[in-house]
Amino acid sequence: MLFGLLVSLALLVLAIIAAATSGLRRLGLISIVYALLMPIFGVTQQMILVGNLHWLIEAAHVLVGLGALGLCGTISTRFLRLKQGTSEVGRQSQLVR
Repeated sequence: MLFGLLVSLALLVLAIIAAATSGLRRLGLISIVYALLMPIFGVTQQMILVGNLHWLIEAAHVLVGLGALGLCGTISTRFLRLKQGTSEVGRQSQLVR
């Protein structure tokens, strides 16, 4: 549970940073919603589909966690590309002057 909470908080922090960045607002807002729904699903998963088919919920829980890790990776990669692109534009404008 602690690992899931840490992943959820990491995603939330990255999502807030992305939402504050002009090129990543949509991805940031989607990730904020995802980060807020993740703990709700994690806590209530024991009550969903009780019985022999509960393994479906457990598998969905794993996939939701992997999706959060994927979103963290996507946000960080796009953020770094965006920042590298703006720093290169700044260097090129200095060369023109």
